[in-house]
Amino acid sequence: MPAGDVSFWQAAVRDTSDPLYGPLREAIEAGTSLGVDILYGDHEGGQRTITRFHLTRRSHAADQDPWLWICATSRH
Repeated sequence: MPAGDVSFWQAAVRDTSDPLYGPLREAIEAGTSLGVDILYGDHEGGQRTITRFHLTRRSHAADQDPWLWICATSRH
């Protein structure tokens, strides 16, 4: 996740016995905003960084894709 550039990250909680699964699923189904903190480093394992992402469901009056979300960083 280079500063001032584009990157990609993907996360999943698929295990239904995970304590985060139920609340996370409820929040997504309700369209509640979510915050995610990601800890990562460079390819050599150094320069550890935490970035906070805020996920908000996209809302348009005539939205054909209500499953789309907007992601923004709020702390880097």
